[in-house]
Amino acid sequence: MAATASTSIPKGAFLTAVAVYAALDGLLLVYSVRHGSWLGAVVAALLASTVPIALLAQFYEAPRMGQSRTLGYLISHFQDQSYAFLFGDLLFLPFAAAMAALAWKNTPALKGTSATSWWWTGISVVVGLLAAYWFRYLNDKAAYYKAGAIGSFNAPTKLLHDFGAYPVLFGGLFCVGVPLFLKAVNGHAPFFLFYATPYMWLVLMGIGLWFAAGLVHDAGLFGPPLDPRKLHPDNWVWLAAAHLRS
Repeated sequence: MAATASTSIPKGAFLTAVAVYAALDGLLLVYSVRHGSWLGAVVAALLASTVPIALLAQFYEAPRMGQSRTLGYLISHFQDQSYAFLFGDLLFLPFAAAMAALAWKNTPALKGTSATSWWWTGISVVVGLLAAYWFRYLNDKAAYYKAGAIGSFNAPTKLLHDFGAYPVLFGGLFCVGVPLFLKAVNGHAPFFLFYATPYMWLVLMGIGLWFAAGLVHDAGLFGPPLDPRKLHPDNWVWLAAAHLRS
């Protein structure tokens, strides 16, 4: 079924809502980990990607796209979907966040370091935004345009993933994860002082499994790469664009 224009909000308003939501959830993720709440960390990680994207696909995209975009259809055709999203965002990254929270809980000394400073948090926000920019514009854009999936590139779930989930999960885990193994940066040799906190290896394992899921399945390491038109609604047109064309 062909895509139709959004009938409720323009793209700019949607992105503004995504930005506000991402900021609040990012704060929840970092706060939960720093205070040793593994359950809060899991909830924040799931609220960053899996939960809002699933709800958006079911209740916002599906009514405008027909039955081909319902959750039931997507789950039954999981082989066409991103494993980094289906398994990474649902299982591996929440696991990593939970282990990071336990690491902070069992390393009280972290709370008295620059790991909890505003400047480190700010750097992590920038890192998350740069990672999201790389993923969307340097990694995905060419593939979407080559496949003729410009509408998919601007679909609600794609925008929420790229501008919400990616910076929150990448930036948030960077913020609370790097202090687990990087103790100090010096102006002289040795320039980096490394150490290992409890649960650090489990954090890295969760992140590694997420990366492997994307590399092996999504990037087509052992098969064809994913078809962008099957990941998000194809030919999606936002309300503002539709008015401009009329």
